[in-house]
Amino acid sequence: MKRIFYSLILGAAVLGVSADSRAENYVQAYLGAAIPHKSDVKGGGQSGRMEFDSGPSVGVKSGWFRDPSSIFGLQVDLNAHFPDTDELGAAGVRAAMDADVRVLSASVNAIARYTEPALRPYAGFGVGWYFGRISNGTIAAPVFGVSNTFSGDSDHAFGWHILAGVDFPVITNFSVFGEYKYARADFSFGGDLDFDLDYEASQIYGGVSYGF
Repeated sequence: MKRIFYSLILGAAVLGVSADSRAENYVQAYLGAAIPHKSDVKGGGQSGRMEFDSGPSVGVKSGWFRDPSSIFGLQVDLNAHFPDTDELGAAGVRAAMDADVRVLSASVNAIARYTEPALRPYAGFGVGWYFGRISNGTIAAPVFGVSNTFSGDSDHAFGWHILAGVDFPVITNFSVFGEYKYARADFSFGGDLDFDLDYEASQIYGGVSYGF
């Protein structure tokens, strides 16, 4: 998985230094909120749900279109978001759960856009490497065999997402954008967690873009 991560970073560099003078290259930075969905949990012959509190989301992208009139392009997207757990439930037991959550991703996105100069809506689909960690936790009652206090565990997995947004040019080479992303990755935690988590999250954020 580390090879995938480094390959995606290399891809970002390649996109950013395209040798084609007609190409539209850009870099973006964004900040917003991550809103995890209720996620399915399975382990020890039980199944249940985990609920989360919202948290911050931050990221950077590098993208490329063949020329300014191109509809289709590519992006490399590095994202991090930091929600907290809220509740874990199974077999009729629902227990308050408080733990730190960290989800990192490195992905490649395929983008389709409308090229109207004044307003540029777009949509895309991405796949890549996701890293998830749940740590420093407490739970009010034993669910899935989790102790009242636990150190947690981490996992990395293939993940995917869909996104849509609108880009607004401001001045030459600069624009602002707003974007929605739905992400999904299936993690398998061990240690003192020992369960599988089908993680889903919505992210809403805004950012700035510089084209060159």
